[in-house]
Amino acid sequence: MFDLYNLVMSLYAPATIRWVLDVNVLSRETLLRYLDKGLSENCSEISIESGDLSIERLTELMDRIPVTKELKVTSRIPSNFKHPNSFKYRSIWYRSAEWVTLDDLKSIRNVDSVVLKWTNFDCKDMNEFLRYWVDYDEEMMKRLLLRIREGALIDKNILTDQLLVLKAKKGKSQIYYIKKRNHKTGNLVLGRLEFVYGRWMRFFTFDSDHCPRSLAILEEMEKKAKLKK
Repeated sequence: MFDLYNLVMSLYAPATIRWVLDVNVLSRETLLRYLDKGLSENCSEISIESGDLSIERLTELMDRIPVTKELKVTSRIPSNFKHPNSFKYRSIWYRSAEWVTLDDLKSIRNVDSVVLKWTNFDCKDMNEFLRYWVDYDEEMMKRLLLRIREGALIDKNILTDQLLVLKAKKGKSQIYYIKKRNHKTGNLVLGRLEFVYGRWMRFFTFDSDHCPRSLAILEEMEKKAKLKK
């Protein structure tokens, strides 16, 4: 297999390499050998797919994968899984994310993208996360896509409670802008919140030049709110 891979790589020079590992097909030894091969080839993304992952196996994989890589896991992950690197990768995609806690989300720093397909979060949890983002000076992520707990629906009033929010339109959809409390510090200071299909929350962060008018309106709203206190 590696002979064919080396032949293809000698003919092309791809800008990015995505290394896919199927846990249903590969034994532990083969899985680790292929992972090491992908890392030695400087692949940009590791994708772990199919089946069920034990805590021991996923821990072993995460111990080896540098946090500079993008990580995608479509395999089922145990609900009590924990790893110090699970939210440090450059880009993160977990299909089975019921094990993810609010503290995990709050720990994210300088990540490009986070996608969590199945979670145990409700609207109160997401409101707490957004309020944390507003108060926290450092950059956390550029994009967060998250599906709330099965059986729950998006309640916009709960999600935006105690937040200074500017409502706007994007096509036919309602979007919401929020800003960092200390928006003079850091780059990603403006947040845009969107809701999809009643269960998905999308949160994008931008620098101050992305939508200066919205940022200016939020500043004025903040000043008026302070005067009322």
